[in-house]
Formats: sequence, structure tokens, C-alpha cells
Amino acid sequence: MAAMFFYDRGMKERGQLFYLAPQASCLKRTTMFPACFATFGGGIGYVYYQSKSALSSEPDIKISTSSAGINGFINMEYTFARHWGICLEVNALYSPLNPGRTKREAPFRQRDKFGLFMLTTQLGISCHL
Repeated sequence: MAAMFFYDRGMKERGQLFYLAPQASCLKRTTMFPACFATFGGGIGYVYYQSKSALSSEPDIKISTSSAGINGFINMEYTFARHWGICLEVNALYSPLNPGRTKREAPFRQRDKFGLFMLTTQLGISCHL
């Protein structure tokens, strides 16, 4: 689950994203460097998006929608000791969302559809038992 905050000219938006999917991955032990290995993979799953917007002069506007999503990732790890490593992972998520209509009329034109594309990175230390 991810939480997002946006602020612009008197408008404050808080969004939440939930993604649940089975993952398939492949481990590649042989790379250019003997102490490095790569993992890559992806999945198809369920995306739930919720947004709450607040304008300075209007009541809150709430939007929620769900859709199928697709993700992919690549992970590179360097093992610096027998059981320890440091890894860098890049993840991408895409989902075409259709928010539908809001309960309250917004003072701006609402989009019919939008594509959610999210790119994230992670850096971490791993332990192999």
C-alpha cells in the first residue's frame, strides 16, 4: 500500500494505492561480476485506488476505483560476505483506471480514464541463511 500527497494552489489531494498480485521471478546467478546476481520478474493483479481532494472553498471530493494492473521488477545484488548482500531493485506498475462519477460535483472537469504508472526503487541489505 502506498500513500501519496499532492498540494497545488489551494488544492490538497491524498491518494492511496493498494496492489495485490502473484509474482513470478527468475534468478540469474551468472553476471559480469562473480559476486553479483540478478532477479527479475513480474505479475498481474488487482489495483485499488482511492483519492480524497480538498479545495479551499469546496467540500471534500472522494474518488475510488479498481482495475487490473501489471508490474515488473529487476533486482541486482552484490554479496559482500558469505551470507550478506546489498541490493538495488527497480519496480514498475501500470494500471488503466476508470474513476467513474463522484458523489459530489467537482468544480473542475473530471477525467473519464487515466493510466496510473508508478516507478519505485528500493535499496537494502539482505541476509541469506
